[in-house]
Amino acid sequence: MDVKVNNLIVNIQSQFNFIIKPVQKVKLEIFIKIWVLRVMNKCPLKEAIIPEENLSPEIKQHLKSIAASVKNAFNLDLPDNELNYLYTFLVTQQYLPGIQEILDDQHFSMAYELTDQLIESLQAASRLIEVERLDIPKLRQTLNAVHLKFTTFYVEPTTFIRFSKIKLFKESYPVFHTIINDFMTTLNQRNDLNLSRQESANLYLDYMFTFINCIPQKLQKFKIYICVDFSLGPLYTDYIIKTLQESHNANFVLTRNLSAQTDIYLSDFLTSSVKQQQVIWHNPPSHDDWETLTDTINQIKYQKVRALRVEKQNEELE
Repeated sequence: MDVKVNNLIVNIQSQFNFIIKPVQKVKLEIFIKIWVLRVMNKCPLKEAIIPEENLSPEIKQHLKSIAASVKNAFNLDLPDNELNYLYTFLVTQQYLPGIQEILDDQHFSMAYELTDQLIESLQAASRLIEVERLDIPKLRQTLNAVHLKFTTFYVEPTTFIRFSKIKLFKESYPVFHTIINDFMTTLNQRNDLNLSRQESANLYLDYMFTFINCIPQKLQKFKIYICVDFSLGPLYTDYIIKTLQESHNANFVLTRNLSAQTDIYLSDFLTSSVKQQQVIWHNPPSHDDWETLTDTINQIKYQKVRALRVEKQNEELE
């Protein structure tokens, strides 16, 4: 069967002219094997997912060619619904482009409504993000793809499927976590979705990856102020500052002088006169030193986000 499936994949690639990556090939192999076995066992789909009018004559011709290959390899006559099912998989799993043209808002309104609601939640977080600078078209396109995939052809993930495994995102991206977590709470209360814990975790991650990819960190309103002050003098201090700048964390504000804004005092000496949180690097920073600084930054970011959230809640109660 493996040879037949591989030949079928080659034909699918040829018909739709796309390059397949190793992980995609494995997923497509699994899909085709299950798909073929289901049809062999006389369990055909009763209806199509993609509306007939949304498939162009060219796409239908490609699917007919694939049906001929299936007939030749497995002696199976595929009905149109099954070819529609194959094309739905290819589009929703991002082998092929054009998901919003194929799965339009008229026929798949829930997916587009979820996108609108999440964007509204994001725009309401003006205390945390410069919402007027958001790339809404990019966000909308990415979220529509997420929701269309979720509501039409959901494939259970094999990694990061538990909330206990995604703690690092809460710590590293507290602004995004706050917005997404509030939205997930709303979704979990909806009877029409009836999300399982694994589905919730998968959606959380899709939202998180979307935000990370579409929203630059510089749009987050709060900053972490780090005073860099080493006893070895300006040359070594400049080296540390340059090293920090190369981390490309747009939420850093690096200074050489302590001030009321300072959140972290980074030095090679513990100083009793400094009241801010101190991180001590006795030597050029090791992996453990970077980890300590990162943990401290994440802790302060979370505290700042929580303080802004409490401030907003108090204002709403007034």
